[in-house]
Amino acid sequence: MKRISGLFSNISFRNCPLWLFWVVVCIFYSLIFINVDFAEDSAHSLRGFITLMVQWGVVAVAQAALFALICSSRWLFAFTFPLILTASAILSYFKLTMGITISVATVELMAVNDFKVWFTLISPLLIVIAIAALALGIAFAVYRWKCVRSPRQWFIFPLLGIIILLLPPMVSNRWYFSMVLRMPFCFYFTTQSYIVNHQTALTERHAFDNVPVSAGTADLPDVVVIVGESLRADHLGLNGYHRPTTPRLSADTAVISLPHVTTPYIYTHQSVPYMLTRADSIHPDRALNEPSFITLFNRAGYNSYWLSAQDKNPAYAPFINEADSLNILNAGISAKDLYDHIMLPAARQFLTCDNGGKPRLLVIHAIGSHWVYNYPQKFARYKPEADTKIFSELTTDQIVNSYDNSVLATDDFIATLTDLLRNRNAIVFYLSDHGENLGENGKVTHNDPTPQTKNPACLIWYSEEYARLNPDKIAALRRNAPAYHPNEFLFHTILDAATLTTPLLQPQKSLTR
Repeated sequence: MKRISGLFSNISFRNCPLWLFWVVVCIFYSLIFINVDFAEDSAHSLRGFITLMVQWGVVAVAQAALFALICSSRWLFAFTFPLILTASAILSYFKLTMGITISVATVELMAVNDFKVWFTLISPLLIVIAIAALALGIAFAVYRWKCVRSPRQWFIFPLLGIIILLLPPMVSNRWYFSMVLRMPFCFYFTTQSYIVNHQTALTERHAFDNVPVSAGTADLPDVVVIVGESLRADHLGLNGYHRPTTPRLSADTAVISLPHVTTPYIYTHQSVPYMLTRADSIHPDRALNEPSFITLFNRAGYNSYWLSAQDKNPAYAPFINEADSLNILNAGISAKDLYDHIMLPAARQFLTCDNGGKPRLLVIHAIGSHWVYNYPQKFARYKPEADTKIFSELTTDQIVNSYDNSVLATDDFIATLTDLLRNRNAIVFYLSDHGENLGENGKVTHNDPTPQTKNPACLIWYSEEYARLNPDKIAALRRNAPAYHPNEFLFHTILDAATLTTPLLQPQKSLTR
């Protein structure tokens, strides 16, 4: 007891030893942010509980080692700790309110989305939390600068921190991943992974340079591929949804719906490259290093056009650049006025202009049912609608009603396009990038992998002329439609539907076989 009392006898608020300051910082961070990180984890057995506690301990010890390294220098602490605290507070807010966790995908979202998208997620409470965390971090830094004395053997702190941080990857991969996926380490490791993936995705793609491709028939169809946004299959009236959200498509006998398509990805920048390339569950890397089907259509004599209501995202910019021409229409348009119908005049011009008799490939990247759910007011059938962008202030009915109104708008958009193609040889593919959570189990948007987010809407429309020329393909589509399909079918089915011949086409993955 005398030793303990002697240890604290010379401690005062204005003369704090480094070890005590370090302990306080570690306890403060662990009790708040590490606990938040484990808030949604649950154990249903004693073994599971012990495993969870071990993981918590690994993260807490690793975090303490990191802070030992940071606390050893008042300069380093002053520059890093306020940023770590602010970032951790913001991530905790999104984790507790929307279930968002940081990953390579969310880092890419932060990098590629413009301010209009992020503005929809900013609330007054988030601003208050961020400012409070930054102020508290600065207060810690000022106290470390003015009132904390470093021991003569100050080098022990950074040395101890480095040794402990090196232990998890040396001892166990499981320990290592428990550490890098949690705060504060996730901020560095996910950003590093994003940079590596981003550099890989933007490398030049020459995989198809020497691959032959040819037209299988003299009468090539016009092909329209609509990459949808956040449209889940179970909210389509033509799939049995209790609301008639697809009145025009449901009335068209040339529409084939595929209600059981699955996607491995729930973010646009991951799913779109996967859909447009030969990527599959065995070779997902093809999305990062191979061209899309657009290149093959070009070499078969098609005139290609990329039309979009979304940004030119670096993740799929290589595919956009494959097209003969492109048109991105969201610049200068406010979020409330951004919906797919603004693309109809440009689509109509491309599909009806004189292009020398060449077949046309039109790839449309729709804004669809992306939050905030926007649509022309003539489709505001279901009330009450969402009247704020802050989810916590909305009822489930408001969220669902606005979402279903956006589905009505998508129905009209697709049907208007098919009307332009009705009297020619043409086929239209619609596949959403992913689905959407609409309040199930407290989850909203598409930040969590759930049955709703992993079951995107998919449908195919064909003209009478196309059916006359390709009756076997239409019969195969109708026969295959009710089955369960991973979305990797798209690349092969589009090529096959256009009657293109190439060694890259895998017949067993084509739904027109």
